Amino acid sequence: MAGPQPLGESGTASATPPPTHYDHEALGAQIIDLDAELKDTFQRNDFDPELLKKVFQPGPENQLLPIISSDLDCDRLDYLRRTAHFSGAPYGSVDIRFIAGSAMLDDHGQFCFSHKAMRAADHLLVSRYYDYVQVPFHKTVSGLEWSLVTGLKACLDAGEFSCSADAMVAMITDGDWSIFDDQYVVSCFRDIRKKSSDLILNDHLDGIINRRPPKLVVGWEEIGPEARTNTNKIKVALRSILEEVADEVGCDVKRLHIWDAKTKLSSVQAGEELTEVSAKAVHIMDPRSKKARPLVEHRDAIMHMLSRSEYGGVRVYLLPTPAENSRALRVALCEAFEKRVGTSTTCTAPVG
Repeated sequence: MAGPQPLGESGTASATPPPTHYDHEALGAQIIDLDAELKDTFQRNDFDPELLKKVFQPGPENQLLPIISSDLDCDRLDYLRRTAHFSGAPYGSVDIRFIAGSAMLDDHGQFCFSHKAMRAADHLLVSRYYDYVQVPFHKTVSGLEWSLVTGLKACLDAGEFSCSADAMVAMITDGDWSIFDDQYVVSCFRDIRKKSSDLILNDHLDGIINRRPPKLVVGWEEIGPEARTNTNKIKVALRSILEEVADEVGCDVKRLHIWDAKTKLSSVQAGEELTEVSAKAVHIMDPRSKKARPLVEHRDAIMHMLSRSEYGGVRVYLLPTPAENSRALRVALCEAFEKRVGTSTTCTAPVG
């Protein structure tokens, strides 16, 4: 799908060719530049779109970037409440109004929150951890993500849609980007399913369309300073024995998948030398010095203790055939993996 060159600040075509793809912030800038409805809205209200683009463009002069991208940005405030509402998980009950009302700049231009908001910020970061492990890292969600990625690759390979920079620019220019949503992608899955003779791909697509997710076989999870190192070791060990185990129990290795995830409770650790990454950390105004410091440096904050910890998890998933006794196969696989991978981290056997 060919598209026009992205426009530069002057409104003329840029001499620099577009990248192969855009990250979400760069794509947001393209939407501001090229979307006809937005351009009309800006013009009618005499608003300079460059001001909006600068809000989420990184740079030392952008003091408000943490509102868009940080440990406590508007997106995180939104998705905690949103996932709590739609999933029923109770971790979105954070005092958003109080936190937003406590935002300020210190005398050096550092975006921060008042000292009174420290407990609320602590609560939000801990809540975000529980939200991650209960929703994005839930065993069913993680299993369906495997099927989703498989389906998306199949759609890209078949030319059902393109996510290249040119294709995205063309969608925005034509106004089609607004219909490039979940329903559109699922309709592409249905089209691929009708044409495909690949049994494994079809089982993935059926799992998405009919909510039959791949099944958890076995998993290891840990939270602590060594979680990343330990889970990496387990992942390497699992990869080295995957085919051996599949052969032992009579399973197609393509129906097995190793999932892993890691997440920090804070982007910076207490005592860590401050760098550009520190800009993503939550800063709290020190009431004595009137200067903002990272939340993790306040010794009366719970994140001062938790900042050195992170979550790490590794799991093995099985995509069973519709005719298989998946429970029996999962038990056999679980025993084979546990026999070969000895670890002190929490091991989860298959259930249900």
